Amino acid sequence: MNLARVREDARRTSTENLLDRVTVYRAETEREAVDIFESELEARGVTSAEIEAHAAMREKDGFLRHEDGSVVRCNYCPRPATEHKWKWHRLWGWFLPMIPRYAHLCKEHDEQLPTDAYGRAMHYDMAQEVRHEDTAVE
Repeated sequence: MNLARVREDARRTSTENLLDRVTVYRAETEREAVDIFESELEARGVTSAEIEAHAAMREKDGFLRHEDGSVVRCNYCPRPATEHKWKWHRLWGWFLPMIPRYAHLCKEHDEQLPTDAYGRAMHYDMAQEVRHEDTAVE
């Protein structure tokens, strides 16, 4: 493990991501890396009470685990997944629905899927049967 690279990554990442790493993903992370993440949180002024509150919030939301006990991550971000849903795999991310696939979604992306630069939904939502039409950009 390259500790210098881990320190640089900890400096660049968001506070929420660091909180997830020291709470939700703690069992999957090497001890030296957890120490670096905790010291970065301390440098940012995050208290142990805030870390405990974040852990309680994630536990309340619930998250999924693989058979080996590791936490399932969202397909769109580094947050823990809370839902499994069928979504269409689309050609070039937004164009033609090709194959249905099982997606892991965090709470945020379960409520609203990510969009491309033009505001088009990146995936066809089979549950809601909503298709977003392309709008001409002038």
